Amino acid sequence: MSGPRAPVTGALGAALALVGLGLGLESALLPGISLLLIAAGAYGWVELASRRGRLERDPLPRRIAEDEPLALRIRLRGTALRPPGGELSDPLLARPLPVGPRRSRKLERVVHLRGPGRQRIAPSHLVISDPLGLWSRELSAGDTEEIVVLPRVEPVRPLRANGARLAARGGYDSDDADSPGSAVAQLEVDGLRPYRHGSPASRIHWPSIVRRGEMLGPRRVAGGGSRPLVVLDPRNPREPDGLERALRATASLCVALAAAGGCELLLPGERRPIAIDPGLRAWPEAHVRLAGANTHAAPALEPSGRAGALFWVAAGRGPVGGLGRGHGGFLIGPAVNQEAAAFGVAGLFGRRLAARRARPAPRWAA
Repeated sequence: MSGPRAPVTGALGAALALVGLGLGLESALLPGISLLLIAAGAYGWVELASRRGRLERDPLPRRIAEDEPLALRIRLRGTALRPPGGELSDPLLARPLPVGPRRSRKLERVVHLRGPGRQRIAPSHLVISDPLGLWSRELSAGDTEEIVVLPRVEPVRPLRANGARLAARGGYDSDDADSPGSAVAQLEVDGLRPYRHGSPASRIHWPSIVRRGEMLGPRRVAGGGSRPLVVLDPRNPREPDGLERALRATASLCVALAAAGGCELLLPGERRPIAIDPGLRAWPEAHVRLAGANTHAAPALEPSGRAGALFWVAAGRGPVGGLGRGHGGFLIGPAVNQEAAAFGVAGLFGRRLAARRARPAPRWAA
């Protein structure tokens, strides 16, 4: 890209020089020659500094965790001279950076990507120009790259007394009717595990104390169709960061519920949920699929054949209709008032909805 001022300056200088020569006017000749030299010098310096030059940006990672530092490296190679001046711009930089003959040809910065999801990063651009801005050239680095930013996992915080008993090592007591862990109440017993202090005495396996001299409790796993189901509804965000908060809340609930016994995740536009085991072995792949989910599609409103609790995470108002399916459900989103919420996660609040068989499906207020 070349600026138009160098040709104009050169033409003006040539005209003044011709007038000065023709009329014998030194007052016109000297300025004309000066303008010609300035235009020619600007052109030559920029062309030599950019000829055969290559702007290179190190390949970006295909995926990265939210808030994880990213090393940005950009280099200018193959130029005969250092750039006389100009600006280096990149989508990952907060603002363009100046370049010049006394500055390094290599840029290294630690940057952070804001917000989870799939992001397209445009190429870097270097505009080389002379100090007077008479001539310029632009160099670009590579093609547009795509990065999947994995949503951050945050703790789920109980907000009411009947949902306030957190397990000592994370997760939720499944006896709390208004906590996410109430979804684990339907899990099947599968062996024994060390007893968690703070759990009800009814959870103690007393025969193990006699036989082994240690306190054990039942280990529960989700049976088919009884796992809690987390549904992401990305439609019509109410806030600029509404979709980002919904992604974080979905990820956080998946990890909390999976660690408590397993859960499933239903992404928008898909009808088959992703099973996430208590050991979180399936979580890395599910995490990536969540970050790259189709945020313009609607979720499947009627996941059939399910007995477990439903956790509906909405970026906007959410659907009109009940979510309870036998064991009830939870609505998590900006439409939930904090005073009526049972828990909070990633800047959103969740409240329990009555089971569909208990009463007609409620309409959610904004």
